[in-house]
Amino acid sequence: YLYLRCPAVETSRWAPLKEWHPFTISSAPDEPVLEVNLRVMPSTSSWTHKVAQYLRLLDPNGTGEVELAKRNPFTGAPVLGKISGPDNKPFFFVDGPHGAPSQHVFNYETSVLIGAGIGVTPCASIMKGVVNYRWKKGFSPQNLHFYWIARWADLAKFKWLLLTLPELKASQLQHNEYYGDEEARRQQLVNRLRQLGEEVAQGRTHQGSSEPMLPEGWAQARAQGGQLYYYHTRTGETSWQPPTVGSGCSSGGGRGGAHVGVRTVGG
Repeated sequence: YLYLRCPAVETSRWAPLKEWHPFTISSAPDEPVLEVNLRVMPSTSSWTHKVAQYLRLLDPNGTGEVELAKRNPFTGAPVLGKISGPDNKPFFFVDGPHGAPSQHVFNYETSVLIGAGIGVTPCASIMKGVVNYRWKKGFSPQNLHFYWIARWADLAKFKWLLLTLPELKASQLQHNEYYGDEEARRQQLVNRLRQLGEEVAQGRTHQGSSEPMLPEGWAQARAQGGQLYYYHTRTGETSWQPPTVGSGCSSGGGRGGAHVGVRTVGG
């Protein structure tokens, strides 16, 4: 969470106190934009109500969305983001981030998130961090269950959350589709390791010696001058360089011959 201070709404009576108010961070730690959601209280004397009224001055058309920008002093091009308001005071001062108990959610393979009303903000931060960032890096939790309790009359106030949930679901489906065949790839690696173990047991590899492991069908011999060369027992191709799986090798009697790619083909 963090503390916010808005100098524009500090009255002369409370200005020396420098009003700091705590709010939960809704954005994920890896996101480039810091997001905080404020629930505006109906009382005209409340801090959130004053902040809302101040920000509405920047939206004279009442669209409900304001994108603040400033001009580059050298090029004159618009740059997204603005520090000071019309009164030349900073919009907000930020103190944070500060630790929260919800950080322990990352210590478990399966976690359950339960939020009520505006208390859903830390849940949103955790879900965005897990789905969009931690899963891609293989970090826990692997399973995440989310429950939210809210009054039907308040749903309109949580438009930001109702728009976020489908985006997270789409990211989850994309993640599962991409990594859905991970088990098959793991099994292929296990089979390859088992095959290598059998080759070692049969003496097909030369552990502890400088002789390279050759692809199937290749053998080595020495020329009349004592030079070591390699040849394919079926095709007759030759190479001065040891052939390896997936790499090219020289063929023919000289060093400047053509290049032949050697690869394994699955069944």
